[in-house]
Amino acid sequence: MSYPELLGKVALVTGSTSGIGFAIAREYVAQGCGVIVVSRRQTKVDETVAQLVNYAINDVTPVFGCAADVANDEGIARIIDFCQSLDQEE
Repeated sequence: MSYPELLGKVALVTGSTSGIGFAIAREYVAQGCGVIVVSRRQTKVDETVAQLVNYAINDVTPVFGCAADVANDEGIARIIDFCQSLDQEE
């Protein structure tokens, strides 16, 4: 199935280093949607980013990683800061 409305967008997927979260992130990337991988452990985030790049439909689909725990305010603040830093790069 194709979802052209996802092309060029960026989705933040929490818990995306395994299970359903990984499957969702993989499908987004395969549809041309950039992904921000969010999970608690940096090593898992890095591994997942490296895996997801292989599913991208082109070389310009971005896959980013942010290690953060969404269960606490510090983790949420880290994600917000990360996303704002991406906006500033454009």
